[in-house]
Amino acid sequence: MPPAWSDLSAPLQARFRLIDEAVQGTALLATCLPQAGLQGALPPPLMAHKGLHHHLTALFPPITSPIDLGRARSELAVIDRLGDPAAAIRESGALHALQHLARDVCPAATLREGDIATQADPGGRHVVFPGVETIAGQMKRLDRLLAADRREPRAFAATVALLLITNCHAFTDGNGRVARVVFNAVLRPSEPAVTHYLPLREIATFARGGYIIRARQAEIHGNWAPLADFMLAAVRFWQGRLTAQCLPPAAATAPERRRPAALPPPRTPYPSRGEMPDADASPQHADDDRSVDAAFGRDRRCAL
Repeated sequence: MPPAWSDLSAPLQARFRLIDEAVQGTALLATCLPQAGLQGALPPPLMAHKGLHHHLTALFPPITSPIDLGRARSELAVIDRLGDPAAAIRESGALHALQHLARDVCPAATLREGDIATQADPGGRHVVFPGVETIAGQMKRLDRLLAADRREPRAFAATVALLLITNCHAFTDGNGRVARVVFNAVLRPSEPAVTHYLPLREIATFARGGYIIRARQAEIHGNWAPLADFMLAAVRFWQGRLTAQCLPPAAATAPERRRPAALPPPRTPYPSRGEMPDADASPQHADDDRSVDAAFGRDRRCAL
């Protein structure tokens, strides 16, 4: 079950409010940049980034090439083309609105009719998503979460909506894209002139497992604090990228005074075949949840 805002600890509530404040500052930068600052690519991570990487990062394949931001640009275009999906959910209900959104991002996408799971790792371990019979209930939870009269921070509603949609995995394809579009539509400030899009898929790739591990902690163990920490770090990381785009070239290329710790070398040579946060990610840049399988067990049921 997703958490209720009133059930969160005071420090965790404060964390989500901090994310809202950070997004407000990031949006001011993004609005001044072409394509909300989504040009080009993220460089491969050469150093550990506090808050994004995880101590199990070494179990994930290294990222050696730039991470293209084209998927994030296409997802932002969906919001520009269709309008706010969160508003559509409030008007017509989550199931109907997300079906329309899924067909836009992936024309072949339909509601799934059977069970679905991540691909098995070399040890035979995988994550089984909730059964088809749970989809309607998950959509009703999403309806309640995004109700117009809610007063929780945008970051809280966006993060819970993201995991509700990906955990439900209602469609045959496009679940990650649908979830990220809704996440960003809920997260962005409400001012009409503001353009903001957090490239979550690309940042999750950059984090080398940092996102997927924390998402599993929330889904399986109900521990949302690590995921909130990741989201705050992701927004601040993206704010730094946008700030660099706004600086003169000489300032943007100035060497840093402090060098963070180097990322540990990978300890597993096999390619990634994970499902989250997007099932159609490329082999090199896909997320992998094998590093948490030993802790969570074989054939895990991943239900919120």
